[in-house]
Amino acid sequence: MINKIILTTIIIMLFFGCKSFNSKSSEKDSVSISNNTIVSDEIQNKILGILEKLPEFNRIQNTIDSISNQKKGVATIIEKSDLSEAPGYRVQAGFNGDDRFETFMTFYINSKTFEVKIFSTQSNEVLSLEEWRISN
Repeated sequence: MINKIILTTIIIMLFFGCKSFNSKSSEKDSVSISNNTIVSDEIQNKILGILEKLPEFNRIQNTIDSISNQKKGVATIIEKSDLSEAPGYRVQAGFNGDDRFETFMTFYINSKTFEVKIFSTQSNEVLSLEEWRISN
């Protein structure tokens, strides 16, 4: 009986001893996740470079800065798109919280031209940047 108590105590101590706790850091936590359809690091970097130049993407960053006290950056999920009107890649940009990923905006990047389109939640369709900016 005592052996079971000791063994249980050791297991609990190991579990909590090995658990990583977030320390406060001055660097923002920014995540890029490539989903189950493989997207190369080179393509991911090119896509992120394009998106980081957009004011829409920067507004997401400002929002996340505000809600995370400048601790986190924009998180993205990049995967291949199967939409006929937006062939290439789908990028969900948002906040990667402790419990879930919250998408703020969905971008579509053409795999040949790297043209950016945005999914409009108002019209439930994929729009060019110009169309999206006019409608918002």
